[in-house]
Amino acid sequence: MCSISIKRLGFSDVQASRELVALYPDLHAQYVVERLPAFFSIAHFLDPLRNYAARQKLILGAYSSQELVGTVAVQTAEDLSEQILREDQWTVFFSRFTQHDLDVYSELSSALMKTYIGAPSGSLTLHSLTVASEHRRRGIGRKLVETLLRELDSRDHEALYVETARGANLARLFEAVGFRSVRKTFSFSQRLEFGCWGSNLLKYVAEQ
Repeated sequence: MCSISIKRLGFSDVQASRELVALYPDLHAQYVVERLPAFFSIAHFLDPLRNYAARQKLILGAYSSQELVGTVAVQTAEDLSEQILREDQWTVFFSRFTQHDLDVYSELSSALMKTYIGAPSGSLTLHSLTVASEHRRRGIGRKLVETLLRELDSRDHEALYVETARGANLARLFEAVGFRSVRKTFSFSQRLEFGCWGSNLLKYVAEQ
């Protein structure tokens, strides 16, 4: 079994991190990818790599034999504003995607955002915890989160949140390292659309 190393990701590695998340979407995101396979490609175009990287307070990667097999990131929670592209950027966009793609993307994004409870504005939110399927059940996800907690300033722990699909095993992982549930939703519509019974918002509670 190959050993796993965890390291901070520099700008040159961030794209690989985003691609890993797109390859292994969570329960919520699986719904949109099934209906629009280009969903993440469009999202990444509308949110350029440099902009995305600048918003992240910290991104970690898990490596096995120099292959990125897991990732986690944390950023400040904020209202997502509509992306505005220059006219020449729209020209490039429509050379790759259609107006129909954009319309479907907009509808799916709206549906996806309604599933989230959302951390308080200005707090920190842990997101994009992903481990390649063939490397799961080896404690990599927990190792990523524990390393992230050590890398963050202790003051950041007081306002650190994470949100999972309700019923997902991820909630147990976060509870094991100190997160506690602060709000849950229960939704039949989410069960029908996204395969989960709502969302679970957890906050990190540092040991006293």
